Amino acid sequence: MAKAKNSIAQDTTPDFLCKEKNQFEKELQERIEKGLALKSLPVHSHDDLLKMQEEFSYWHDYNKELLRRAFNKVNNRYYEDYTQTSSGGMFITSIYDRPKKPSLGEQVSSQQEHIEKYITRLKKIQQKLPLIEELPGLNTPRLEIDERKKVLGELERMLARFHKSAQSLRNRRLGRSPVLIADEYDVQYLLRAFLKLHFDDIREEDYVPSYAGGNSRVDFVLRREKLVIGWFGSSATMPTNSPDDRVAIFETGTA
Repeated sequence: MAKAKNSIAQDTTPDFLCKEKNQFEKELQERIEKGLALKSLPVHSHDDLLKMQEEFSYWHDYNKELLRRAFNKVNNRYYEDYTQTSSGGMFITSIYDRPKKPSLGEQVSSQQEHIEKYITRLKKIQQKLPLIEELPGLNTPRLEIDERKKVLGELERMLARFHKSAQSLRNRRLGRSPVLIADEYDVQYLLRAFLKLHFDDIREEDYVPSYAGGNSRVDFVLRREKLVIGWFGSSATMPTNSPDDRVAIFETGTA
């Protein structure tokens, strides 16, 4: 009777970097520089050597945790490359050979070589960085933030001219009647015209009481940009008549 083969499912998910490459490269460089500084510590006594070994332990543990957290898998290939155990050679010794205690200088050199080994492994990971792929969708939040800043800048410039634009409608040539902004509905009409120049999905909202202690009328919601355009002020005074009235922008977390 044939025996069933024991198969262990292997994780074939690629190792993706969970942070921006520039940030990870900077972190690796900082760890390399700390390792070089550790390797260069002056050692004049066994106490100094113990201090170097202790600092190495802290440095090495931090490096391992950094590599575990930097990728989508804890035991990723770069963590394994860094922590791999070097295979030692086979040595044949004679029973007549007496063990010799290494000198302080020899112990320091051995520790420095040990530090250099892990510095080299960090440098190899750093060199592979152009080949490492970031986690899909990683930059989406950053792109959204940049797009939000761009939209806010456009809105601020547009609304900064709102007051003068409304006032300019009063002056018409050839004896025509002026266009006056008399109430909040006129403000809505003018704002809608301004916004239509830049945005497609504009939703009108009804009166919302008490924003920061005062009465507020939320006029428009930009659904895609998750922004609210609101006019603040008393119902009897319009932005073109009172300096206390204002058009404001609010961010909303809902689409």
